[in-house]
Amino acid sequence: MKSSVRLLAWSATLPVAVTGGVYAVMAYCMSPADPMDVLNHPWQPDVMHWHLLTAPFWLFAFGVLWQSHIGPKLRAGGRSRRRTGITLFSLSIPMALSGYLLQVSVEQWWRDMWIIVHVGLSLAWSALFVAHVVTRVRPAGPHSGRPPE
Repeated sequence: MKSSVRLLAWSATLPVAVTGGVYAVMAYCMSPADPMDVLNHPWQPDVMHWHLLTAPFWLFAFGVLWQSHIGPKLRAGGRSRRRTGITLFSLSIPMALSGYLLQVSVEQWWRDMWIIVHVGLSLAWSALFVAHVVTRVRPAGPHSGRPPE
C-alpha cells in the first residue's frame, strides 16, 4: 500500500474511532452527577458531533482504500492478511450503514437495535483493524512462518 493511502486510512480511522469510543464511554458507562441531567457528561453532545463529522471522512478513505488497495488485492488473489482484510471490508459496510440508520431512526426500538449493531460492529472492526495492521508489522523471513509480501 502506498504511504499516502496508509496515512489517509490512519488519519480517517483514528479520529472516528477515538470519538466513537469516547462517546460510547460517556453515553453508556457514565452516569450524570445530577439525576435530573439528560447528559452523562457535558462534552457528550460535542463528542457526538465530532464523531458525526469525522465519519464521512472515514467513508471517503474507505472508497480510496477500495480503489487503491482492497480491489487490486482481491483481483490479484494475494494471500497475505486476506482473512482479516476481507472481514474488515465485510464489517465496514454494515458498520457505516448502522451509524446512518441510527441517526435517522425515530422509533426507540429501532434506535436501540441500531445502537447495539453499530457499537458491536465498531468494536469488532476496531480490534480487527489493529490485528490487520499488526500482522503486517511482523517481519517476513524464513523463521516467521509466512512468506514475504
